Amino acid sequence: PHLFLIPRWITEEDVFSYAIFELIQTGTTVRVGYQAVVEQYLVYFIYLITHINPITLIQYANPLIGGLSVIPVYYCMKQLLTKKEALIATTIWTFSENVIYRSSTFNSTETFGFFLAMIALYMYLNIKDKEQRNSKIKFFCGFLVIIIISIFSHVLPATIILGVISLD
Repeated sequence: PHLFLIPRWITEEDVFSYAIFELIQTGTTVRVGYQAVVEQYLVYFIYLITHINPITLIQYANPLIGGLSVIPVYYCMKQLLTKKEALIATTIWTFSENVIYRSSTFNSTETFGFFLAMIALYMYLNIKDKEQRNSKIKFFCGFLVIIIISIFSHVLPATIILGVISLD
């Protein structure tokens, strides 16, 4: 539902969009005095490859990532619950107000950070299930890389996932 909620809203914070425009024009955000985060660099690199209008990329980045977030949430829930319970939990999560709001604003980097943090959580949950040492090492290395990238996207989702893992 995330893609249909935001046809053409005005940005809440112009810094998010302005940082991407600065990256496009100068290759850096030094003039803005703002360090771009991973999602802004991702939009910038997609622009460099495709030359799609940056406004269009900015408008649909979060709704698309928000929609894709359903996949890692479902697989994490499936690791912890039965298949039916995981489907119900994912459906409730998908239609929660906060998820819809964060997926529909241009300036929100929480969506991408949460997406990466949920992939990291899935990898962590797989570490516990694997019996072979090589598989555990691969999933642990993947977990570390993705959680670090998640921290540079938005620190809150990564902190929550690290807190949940530390309680395990």
